[in-house]
Amino acid sequence: NPHGIIAAGHAHFLKDVTLYDRAFNPVGRFGAIGDCDFNAPAEIATGPSGDFYVLDQGRDRVTRFHPDGVRCGVYQIPHEPAGKEGVPIRFRICEPTKSLYVASGGPNLRCYALDSAEFQFTPTLRWQMATPLCNQWKWGYGGFDVDEHGILYTLSSLGEAFLESYAPDGRHLKRIPLQMGEHQPVDPTRVLGLAAAHGEAFVKRQHATE
Repeated sequence: NPHGIIAAGHAHFLKDVTLYDRAFNPVGRFGAIGDCDFNAPAEIATGPSGDFYVLDQGRDRVTRFHPDGVRCGVYQIPHEPAGKEGVPIRFRICEPTKSLYVASGGPNLRCYALDSAEFQFTPTLRWQMATPLCNQWKWGYGGFDVDEHGILYTLSSLGEAFLESYAPDGRHLKRIPLQMGEHQPVDPTRVLGLAAAHGEAFVKRQHATE
């Protein structure tokens, strides 16, 4: 988070989230029992507030915590579509626009509004868009991210290295080419992760040394 606290989720065995300082010393833990009741805390995000958001895949919800471990919000994610493909698998938070972005095994990336004053609620769907990469994100491929202005970036569905950008209301803005030199991937599934912030994009790709 902005204060240098690192959160790591242990989805399969410990079923908790451990907090570390900049030197990777443990400084706290969100446990699997009691208040958290985690089933599979599979992904974590943070925002300018310093709070952490944890996606619990087994319970279809995102739980918000203060860095001191106090739980301060529970967002129940609708199971869309119904069945196995509707399980939330990736998410991003944009605190300035109060938006929650969720990808499942289905075809759609969905944007929800986090504008309720209640402690626990089901977010309202703002918009959704179809992207053939959603089913690849299930296995850790591809990626999407939201910057501090609420601009959404996704990897292109084409067999080329592009980013697609979208406004907070879902409008398509522009396509941005990724210059990767001689190792330019011809298959977008070779790009394994994406992070966007402060006008820069950070791409993790399948490569032996980079």
